[in-house]
Amino acid sequence: MIKSLLRITFVIVLLTACKKQEKTNPIPTPAPDTTAPTITLNGKSKDTINMNSTYTDPGATASDNRDGDISSRITVTGTVNTNDIGGNYLYYTVKDAAGNSADATRYVYVRNAAYRLAGTYNVLSDCGANFSGLSSTSLIETSTMFNNRILISNQQFQSSGFNVTADVNGNLLSMVTQPVGSSLASGTGTISADMRSFTLTTSYTPAIQGSGGCTIVYTKQ
Repeated sequence: MIKSLLRITFVIVLLTACKKQEKTNPIPTPAPDTTAPTITLNGKSKDTINMNSTYTDPGATASDNRDGDISSRITVTGTVNTNDIGGNYLYYTVKDAAGNSADATRYVYVRNAAYRLAGTYNVLSDCGANFSGLSSTSLIETSTMFNNRILISNQQFQSSGFNVTADVNGNLLSMVTQPVGSSLASGTGTISADMRSFTLTTSYTPAIQGSGGCTIVYTKQ
């Protein structure tokens, strides 16, 4: 009987001690999550693409110190309009389970692939016996609507703005049939390897002031 009472007393004392231990050593509360995740862009943060092409977003990855890989939670806003020359922005945002956020931005510039031909040129024209050795200057710009198309000002027999166009294909030029003066003109040409000069050979139907065509050399200033 005494042994039984001793056992019961021991158990009671042990339970009481455990409860006191729990009160004096409570389970710690986890610290709040205040650390923002990290987001990393794939590819370049500043990119360039030719107009009239298709842009594919290389995307991004994100990780969090508690949640791990949270790339699937990334949201992307913004678009890249490849039909217009100029800058575009893509914005990437991600949040972890605690609501901490991170963001990143990608800049994509859309350009005309013939941009290196833009500039001011000295022009030397040979348009036949009556129009040989004619010199002038011309401003070349790139089209804002069509990739690899250049706009030529002050072309021989056409001095009213950028009314002559030519299309670039590698080091070749193609001038589709178009009005020049009172005639229809077409032509072909070649571009130097450094893209600082080009030659355009044109023909006019009917002949303009007795000239049925010109060989025009453009050299960038």
